[in-house]
Amino acid sequence: MKKIILILISILIIPASSGAVILEIQVSNHTNAAVNISWITDVETAGEVHYSENHDLSNALTAYDKRGQAYQGCTHYVDIKNLKKSTTYYFEIVSKGETENNAGNYYTFKTMEEPFVPPGVCLIHGVVYQEDGTTAAEGAIVYLEVTHNGVDSYPLAKLIDSKGRYLFNVKEARSLSTNALVPVSSNDPISLRAVYCGNVNAYSDLVFDGCTYDAGSMILAYNQDGPATTTTIPDDNTSTAPPADPVPSGGGGGSSGDGGSAVLPETECATGSDCNDGLFCNGVEICKAGKCITGASPCDEDEACYEAKDLCIPVIGPPPAECLSDAGCDNGLFCDGVEKCVKGVCNPGKLPCDSQEICIEDMDTCWGSETITALSMKKRLLRPVLKSRKCTWLVLKSADEHHFDKKSSTITFSGPEGTSEGVVVDTGRDAFRAGNFILVPVCIDRDATAGQWKIKIETSVGEGEGSFEEEVEAGFELK
Repeated sequence: MKKIILILISILIIPASSGAVILEIQVSNHTNAAVNISWITDVETAGEVHYSENHDLSNALTAYDKRGQAYQGCTHYVDIKNLKKSTTYYFEIVSKGETENNAGNYYTFKTMEEPFVPPGVCLIHGVVYQEDGTTAAEGAIVYLEVTHNGVDSYPLAKLIDSKGRYLFNVKEARSLSTNALVPVSSNDPISLRAVYCGNVNAYSDLVFDGCTYDAGSMILAYNQDGPATTTTIPDDNTSTAPPADPVPSGGGGGSSGDGGSAVLPETECATGSDCNDGLFCNGVEICKAGKCITGASPCDEDEACYEAKDLCIPVIGPPPAECLSDAGCDNGLFCDGVEKCVKGVCNPGKLPCDSQEICIEDMDTCWGSETITALSMKKRLLRPVLKSRKCTWLVLKSADEHHFDKKSSTITFSGPEGTSEGVVVDTGRDAFRAGNFILVPVCIDRDATAGQWKIKIETSVGEGEGSFEEEVEAGFELK
């Protein structure tokens, strides 16, 4: 698998006694203004990245772990932001006094030229567990790569949260060959790899087959060699998916008051559990002096909150437009009207047919409709007692002219609460008309539902302009 920029490098350094072994250096999440650099160490320690536009690393800036400058651990996850577009940067990594700089040549990455505006959202999420299969692998790092038409993408990276979860928008992936956003399509391979302390890792291979959400779970194990299974992502939304639109985090704070919290004077409490509203995105409520106080947002300023999955996900750059033109909103259907793109949002179209017309999707046309109320000459039909089914004639009389035709008209029955079983047309005999009368052969089952039933006879009248759909309706009671 050819990589043109530092993507996945495992480097073993023989450290001094006070140093750290630095492994799995990875550059990911490339945009025109930011990248992520991650690595793991053999001991828990702090880490930082020195980076510069100069090849000798002069005038270098320092970036720290996303979890804070004081954070110490064996996984290291550093977001570098506010970079210049289409610019090459040089960097080195420092962990526990050990500097890794590619033998003095420094590592490099280059930012993208195009602004970061993904063409939509296609979310894949999952869970990573420790080797016991039940403990969340908090602090592990997951990498995702897409292969489209034989070309790999730059990796996307996510830091596992306290519940072991991660979430990717596959539409953010960029091609290694063109730097353009990857047009992910059906059957594109997607690889997931999780890394953690102690040289434990996990792999999962997916096959893209339409946007879905749940990629299942990965369990870390010592020095796994590679993916063991391949999973097809089904084209459905039956999993517990996050909602389509994230709730803004509000800058990681609450609404007002001390520490971003707001006092709710109307809500009294004895303990914090009295204040818990069961929501994730508005933080943890506490009870103070007998009054409930709202919590702070759990998400950072550059993150959006997904209530349905209790997740914070990064939002880099402006939110993606739902559409760029009317063509991006067209669902290919006639009967729901022509959709319009208004300020990047798809708006439903105006229904093409008026209230007196029937829309025929297969013909892309509106047909006029006429309903004729007929009189059933038998107000009441009796279900059989001894036999399982009996057949008889149902005679309808219409005061208006109708167009019933035994070859083309459709006859249906509907009973109480929408049931249609137990009363059917007798297929052994033909319905026929005699003036304004329509005689319908009908069979009634012993277990048919008693109550008020309706018979409807639908007939398509004419062709082209002036054609319409005629309905003859009548009711009867089944005892």
